Amino acid sequence: MSNDHAASSSDSLHRHLPASQFYWAVLDTSCLPRALFPSLHKTHQIERFGLLFESVLPVPIETIHAVYRPFAPGRVLACGMDRERLAAAANGALTLVPDNIHSGLEVDGCPVLANELNLLTGPFEPAFLRQARARWFLQTAAIITVAAGLFMFGAERRAVAARSAAAQTAEELAQACDAVVPENGSHQPTALRLTAELRRLRLTHRPSAPGTTASDAASTLGAVLAHWPPDVAVQTDSLVATGSTVAVHATLRDHAGAQAFQAAFEHIDGWTRDQPQISSVRDGVRVTIQLKKSGGPPA
Repeated sequence: MSNDHAASSSDSLHRHLPASQFYWAVLDTSCLPRALFPSLHKTHQIERFGLLFESVLPVPIETIHAVYRPFAPGRVLACGMDRERLAAAANGALTLVPDNIHSGLEVDGCPVLANELNLLTGPFEPAFLRQARARWFLQTAAIITVAAGLFMFGAERRAVAARSAAAQTAEELAQACDAVVPENGSHQPTALRLTAELRRLRLTHRPSAPGTTASDAASTLGAVLAHWPPDVAVQTDSLVATGSTVAVHATLRDHAGAQAFQAAFEHIDGWTRDQPQISSVRDGVRVTIQLKKSGGPPA
């Protein structure tokens, strides 16, 4: 009894009707324009098949619900049924197909099986399948939404961690720069103070020009000291002299003293003074003066 009941239940859900209850035709679609993107024009394609099918139907195509299955180049198998009869025959079934392909059709070698011609599609699709599809779409959308949210959350956390690491690196770099180049009261950014200090050190440790002798350097040093202002309080940070160049780095109490100090070296016979560099530091004003012999190599 249980097997008979299961078979009866299966028959009620998947119905097979005699082929004689359907409308049949083999459509020649070679005259139809070829769609570049068939998947985008499926509705239009079905409408064109319907017009071809109507030419062999005894009733208007609007009263028929049909399915179409291509089985050879330029050939389509059409199978349809009156809409009212189909609605009555469906009556809760999941599929409704012919029990065989009509014997009067010229479909030799047709790979389409009768079980593939399910008419319960489109407006006749069972409500259960529509609801299942709707639930599947909702579940898929929910999964995609959750996945996107988790991805955005993870991306935001990684971005926050990257910003925190960058800020920590910048702070450590600033601390290292402050340790090398202490604040000098000029309120300049640490990077600029570091660049200025590096330039100063390079000038201080500039190698002597080729061929320079101790006597040349002593002569140059004497010429500089002869113009050293005696009435200006100067703290000499460095003084580098060669036979053709002089670099003086000094710290003075104020800008007035700095102006007087740099002015003392403005006119020295046989020497040219570059534009002095003056900047405020914690202990006063720092002055950098560079001199070179007229016609000599650049300082």
